[in-house]
Amino acid sequence: MSDNGVLGPPRLPYGAPPDTGFMSSYAPPKEALLPLTVRETVRGCTVSWDLPRHFHSLPRSDFIQAVVVHDIADYSLVTHALVQLPECFVNFPTQYAHSYDVTVVVTVGEESIQGFLRFSAATSIALGKGRRPRGPYVVTIHVDPESTSKLTRLSWDPPVKVRPDTNTLIVRIWCGKKAQPTRLELDPMTTTFEIKTVSGHEYFFEIRYMAKAMKSTDVEHQAYYYGVGDVWFKSVYAKHEIAELHSLAINFFADPLWKDTTYLYRCKPRGYYDACFDDDDGIMKTYVKDFNGHLASPINGVLKGLFFYGRHFDRETLPDSSPFGDVMWKVPIASLIEHGLDNIYFADFYCLYQAHYVTLVIARVGTPVDDFCARTLVRLDLEENNWLRVHQKQDRTLYYLNCKCWVEIYFTDDLPLKLGTFSEVEPMFRGSSCPEGIPSNMYCLYCNPVE
Repeated sequence: MSDNGVLGPPRLPYGAPPDTGFMSSYAPPKEALLPLTVRETVRGCTVSWDLPRHFHSLPRSDFIQAVVVHDIADYSLVTHALVQLPECFVNFPTQYAHSYDVTVVVTVGEESIQGFLRFSAATSIALGKGRRPRGPYVVTIHVDPESTSKLTRLSWDPPVKVRPDTNTLIVRIWCGKKAQPTRLELDPMTTTFEIKTVSGHEYFFEIRYMAKAMKSTDVEHQAYYYGVGDVWFKSVYAKHEIAELHSLAINFFADPLWKDTTYLYRCKPRGYYDACFDDDDGIMKTYVKDFNGHLASPINGVLKGLFFYGRHFDRETLPDSSPFGDVMWKVPIASLIEHGLDNIYFADFYCLYQAHYVTLVIARVGTPVDDFCARTLVRLDLEENNWLRVHQKQDRTLYYLNCKCWVEIYFTDDLPLKLGTFSEVEPMFRGSSCPEGIPSNMYCLYCNPVE
């Protein structure tokens, strides 16, 4: 993911204080120049801030107000919002007795200020005492799972009391490729919205229910919003678009070159394996897939795994050089894929301006990873597919790999390094993989779906 939200939420500077347990509020550290305050509502809370006086004279079009909220328990992302002036607040749902870290960064040109707040939610305590906290209703926005990379459907349940004659629904849409959001005014009874998207781009969608009777010049400017909600989403390939990619791959490699395969291999810098031994007791742990290949691939930035190759060359040996590192770890393919226990899914077909690659995902049957892949990818027949075949022959299992193309095998479980053996190879080019991955060639006529 890149900074500034092009492929995901921006990485904000973060300096959280030591954990001090459950607290009703927490004062910002001295270095935080932007004081934040919290007020609990029925469904969540409102965090607000006041901009420094000298910011008031600056052009509003230059302001970027980014807010990131994490649940302290597991540091999961609760919300990531872009707040547009004159608003200086954010609303988000909370759970009773959960603690939250809130970071706000306001940037104007070259100047940037940051605020930090830690607090614990106690909404149900206030409700139990018969007090109804003020504040907007937090609206949950749903992304239709049937959306495609070109069209995203959103839906939500509006606040209970919506009056078309006195209320307004304001929608704001922002794409990481655009500097300014698009603002629309809709019928307040609207509960669905469709956005034409660009494959692989990330979007921010925000709704605000506003009472027309209130004026935006009020000091308590939060009050005129009685319903708020927002969501980040990325336009990814739907299952039928993955199937189209698979058809393109089959047509491009019409005549497979099958070779029986005993080992899969993985090349990384020596320091990578040292860290596995020193930090993880000799376990090679999975990590989130980068953005290599098509940016709209549904596994990018979501699925955890480890990449392997199995391609042999004319001399029937494994390669003696690699652009990914100076140490090769090879492992028996039978340790990774078992007939009847694992599923194979097609995930991507792409090129990096020269060689073409096919990406497969290996998932153990019945696991959450298998469920995710069944919803989003194309499941392959283990014995009759164009890339990796697994044949059960009485007392042994045979594996055949199509060596006419580069088949990437994405294994989705941790692996003990003692299962394989090490050998040195000659590092090429960088001698390591690119941390963010390399996007595919979007101009190739063979490996891109028809727009």
